[in-house]
Amino acid sequence: MCKGCHETEHFETWGTHAFRRAVRYEPATNRMGKQLHYYLNYSSEVQTFTYPYKEGTDLLTNNAIASSGKITLGPWDVAIIEQK
Repeated sequence: MCKGCHETEHFETWGTHAFRRAVRYEPATNRMGKQLHYYLNYSSEVQTFTYPYKEGTDLLTNNAIASSGKITLGPWDVAIIEQK
């Protein structure tokens, strides 16, 4: 379980996030002071969840991510969102 997360029966929560146990979330700040949000899918199933922060960019795909937009992670996938 990630640092700062807590488990419920089927979900872990981090602040306002609630994920299936398969998805891990880690916040960070880069050298330029921008907030980063790491999402890691530790399962062989597709996971979809709502991104609760200000809009950003997925640094691995260069796709724009809207506030309250849906993020879908494939099996064993990762997303790194740089918040604007």
